[in-house]
Amino acid sequence: MQDSFRSAGDLDVEGLPQMWHGMDLLWQRVLELRDPPADLRLSARRFDLAQTAGHRVYIGADRHLQCAMDNHRALVGLLNAHGATPWAPWNLLRPSLEAAVLAAWVLESNDGLTRRTRGLQLELIDNSERSKYWRELELLPGGTGREVARQMAAAQARVVPIYRAEAEDLGVSYEKLCHSNVVIRDIIGQLGYMKSDKSFAALARATWRSLSGFQHGHGYALLTGSDMTVVAPTQGGQVSHLVINDERFVTCATVVAHVMTEAMQLWVRRSTQI
Repeated sequence: MQDSFRSAGDLDVEGLPQMWHGMDLLWQRVLELRDPPADLRLSARRFDLAQTAGHRVYIGADRHLQCAMDNHRALVGLLNAHGATPWAPWNLLRPSLEAAVLAAWVLESNDGLTRRTRGLQLELIDNSERSKYWRELELLPGGTGREVARQMAAAQARVVPIYRAEAEDLGVSYEKLCHSNVVIRDIIGQLGYMKSDKSFAALARATWRSLSGFQHGHGYALLTGSDMTVVAPTQGGQVSHLVINDERFVTCATVVAHVMTEAMQLWVRRSTQI
């Protein structure tokens, strides 16, 4: 039987290398502005950093941009070294897309209060997920679980008053922020530049949905992203040979590249313009 993880050979990526090169150049600009000098020019970022929770905007955006770019570079390396196998390349596109969406979401508003509120919201989401992780470790038997619980309680006692004070300064409810859902699919449709291009917004949501299917091993995602050759019938179905569909991959990768580019451009804009 053929190895189902064989590469399809040379993947026709069309204009992706040029787009990726442009992203690399933009990323260098992001890095130049990542640690701004003390005499940072008058900019939205400078105003944000001087106010409550402003630092959380750029900590969160920086983390998500790094996540997106790291997975993007891993994708390029995978294609060059391992080839375009049926599953793996797609699973590096999804974290890039989700991270870029969140970076764009926290940066995109022209209203500083909205940016700072979203920055705090990102931090609260991260704290909630960290707490869930620690609660799983609490289930370890014996003294280990109890020590984890003690450490988590001490950590929450330190940070929650800070979060509450920031929420109060921002004029928002701490409890409401803690329980508000940040859903990637919904955010994609809310981003300003996508509101004016409903076709791209729909394509981006469909791309996110299919990438989620790949990550969770759903058959529909594999079939929509592959070219199939039937090898033989089998009980309840058929044995098929699947190779990655060039056009489908290019479409998804182009969507991800556009969102990453927009997120990086927003970082540059907030760091250099009012």
